[in-house]
Amino acid sequence: MSSTAKHPDAIRPVIDWVLAQALRDFRFEGLFTGTAERLVAAGYPLLRLHVTIRVLHPIYAGTAFTWVRNRGLELDAFERSGNSSDMWLRSPLRYMLENRIDHFRLRIHKGEGLDDYPFIQDMKAQGATDYLAMLTPFGDPATAIEREDGTIISWASQAAGGWTDQEVSDICRLQSRLAVVVRLAMQQTLAQDVVAAYLGPDAGRRVLAGQIQRGDGEDIDAVIWFSDLRSSTRLAESLGKEAFLALLNHFFEYTAGAAQAANGEILDYIGDSVLAIFPFEKFGGPAKSCLAALAAASQAAAGMAEFNRQRQADDEEPLGFGIGLHPGTAMFGNTGIPHRLKFTVVGRAVNEAARITDKCRDLDEEIVVSEKFRDITGGDWRPLGKFDLRNVNKPMALFAPD
Repeated sequence: MSSTAKHPDAIRPVIDWVLAQALRDFRFEGLFTGTAERLVAAGYPLLRLHVTIRVLHPIYAGTAFTWVRNRGLELDAFERSGNSSDMWLRSPLRYMLENRIDHFRLRIHKGEGLDDYPFIQDMKAQGATDYLAMLTPFGDPATAIEREDGTIISWASQAAGGWTDQEVSDICRLQSRLAVVVRLAMQQTLAQDVVAAYLGPDAGRRVLAGQIQRGDGEDIDAVIWFSDLRSSTRLAESLGKEAFLALLNHFFEYTAGAAQAANGEILDYIGDSVLAIFPFEKFGGPAKSCLAALAAASQAAAGMAEFNRQRQADDEEPLGFGIGLHPGTAMFGNTGIPHRLKFTVVGRAVNEAARITDKCRDLDEEIVVSEKFRDITGGDWRPLGKFDLRNVNKPMALFAPD
């Protein structure tokens, strides 16, 4: 196949469309698919478009988008594990990064790269005749590779003679514009990911929507979840920093992880404690919120039971913990000082939930709920008694799952 892009500025409509996306809400999938399809419609012999983007994520190091003609777009994420496939170790992109090359071309129709890169052999089998890869750094070009900040985009042609000089020039123009839009989108995605990781999805959305002043917030009805690890001070002193932090993270995986899996909102980690909420509005009413919170607490207890069995098999002491559940109204919003805010819940119901969790230790129970929680959920519960709780005006009747 030969190129049919004859207009001297055939790339202009594609560039204009790409730049227009910067002013809109878009997904990467639509951006890359739209770019590839418009290139083909403009007469460019594009067979494959591949975009690699580095991401700030605790598990994944980056995301790759691959569009292939007649197949569409595929998405792949690669982890930070450091385990590299043989294909990657012998890939053109790895060669570019390690040798700090920002422009790499292999004219496959002339046999270039076939003996060095298995990937290029695969590309030839798919009909590729020319491979052009370019690295666009973000920020200081001198340190971009070390910071892993930028994007690599490769363009494969299926024309019999590969890319023409004009097409290479056009693609270079397009890549710089496409990289600008990618960087803008990455900054937005980064902001969303960071606030979601540190504040929770709902609180993060509120902050990005403009609730950034001290006092911004609203009253919400929700189940308040507190969970904490017992004897954490003694464990920290006896285990040492690294071992204790690993243990604490295991505890959070079972407790906070269960709350998150049930669509609860994790708001804060307070030492060895987890604060989460199950909003009534989000779950469709108080009964559904209470049942979701209870199911999450039961899942957390089951996970901790299995974890403790493993610890005992290794001659290690089991971990004690408590989860307190209590429905009520709380103020959900920003507190703190103007230059250092925290998005959380405050109010009487929050204090009551914390005090209920404190009683788990005294009562040697893993899950304790208030009478109000018991009344909403119904079912069989084991009464634990009526107690005066610290900083709570009236005695509260508490219950455990039967």
